[in-house]
Amino acid sequence: MPPQDRVDRLIPNRRKASHLDAWRAYVKSRPVFVGVGNPEKGDDGVGPAFIMRLQRRAPGRWRTVNAGVAPENCTGTIARLNPTSLILVDAADFGGRAGQVRVMPVSDTIGPGGLSSHALSISLLAQYLRWRCGEIPILLLGIQPATRWRGVGLSPLVSRTVDRLVDELERGSHA
Repeated sequence: MPPQDRVDRLIPNRRKASHLDAWRAYVKSRPVFVGVGNPEKGDDGVGPAFIMRLQRRAPGRWRTVNAGVAPENCTGTIARLNPTSLILVDAADFGGRAGQVRVMPVSDTIGPGGLSSHALSISLLAQYLRWRCGEIPILLLGIQPATRWRGVGLSPLVSRTVDRLVDELERGSHA
């Protein structure tokens, strides 16, 4: 079954469901979470911040990889986890409110209008991981950044979003 069909099965009526409903449905598959971004550039560091908070608050419960600014260097680590699905967490400029979440198949980020700030490298990463790990579903959990200024941490709105997502995983509302 092609990976997109698996995503659609994991997220029934995904066009009608809220993005957080899609998130809740997808985490039931026990994905590997991969954080992407630069922690030295404000909200661009949301992926690594999510991974660090998840590891700190629920150690050992979730399979995680902090890929930082070079996710291509983590493909071996990801493949060794033998994932059945992946969620890539990254800043995504989709024109929403700061801290707003969008969950989408990585294929939706390719080409004109792509949402990830790393759209080309994210799509290439997904293609390579599908080659290396099998035709697995891969989602992007994109969080709208407020700022990407060098030398500042996460904005308060984005930081609260990360906490809310980690709280939801910790509570087990996905089960």
